[in-house]
Amino acid sequence: MLALLLPIEYTVNIVHPSGMIWHYTGHLKPLDPGILDKEYKTFCYENCDSWEAHVVMIRSDRVLDLSPYFQDWTVITISGLPK
Repeated sequence: MLALLLPIEYTVNIVHPSGMIWHYTGHLKPLDPGILDKEYKTFCYENCDSWEAHVVMIRSDRVLDLSPYFQDWTVITISGLPK
């Protein structure tokens, strides 16, 4: 399991991409939800009230440019998902 977490932590915390697509937000559970919510705005397509949500996360400095493409999606916070 640790081997699976390392690439995700590296991608989110080191690479820090402008956008991320997750078909299963459960991959983000080991990360700090407060940091994720501060650094990214999360647009949810499906299963928005669970760790099985389908989301696009846009880095805060790119939200103005990219969020119009997701304006009909639900905005959620990772910290708002059930514990």
